[in-house]
Amino acid sequence: MNGNQLQYGKCKLIHAKIIAAFSVTVGLWLTAQIMNLLFVAGMFNISLVLYVTLMPIIAFIPFIFTHPYIPMSMIPFNDYYTGYVYGDI
Repeated sequence: MNGNQLQYGKCKLIHAKIIAAFSVTVGLWLTAQIMNLLFVAGMFNISLVLYVTLMPIIAFIPFIFTHPYIPMSMIPFNDYYTGYVYGDI
């Protein structure tokens, strides 16, 4: 085996190591970006759920004792039985 073949083999090995390191680095970076995207999407989802479900309650806490409560009829189809049509007052 002469020196050129040995040097060529070492050169291929160095290129292979560089490509492997680059691939691992890109893979780790891509994994971190995907996890970041999932985290941000999860936080955005949680904030929307809390905004829709809790904010109406929290926003009206100061008006709890002064709110004009109007009792509802919980009898099913009571409006239909009494002849109430939607939109009539």
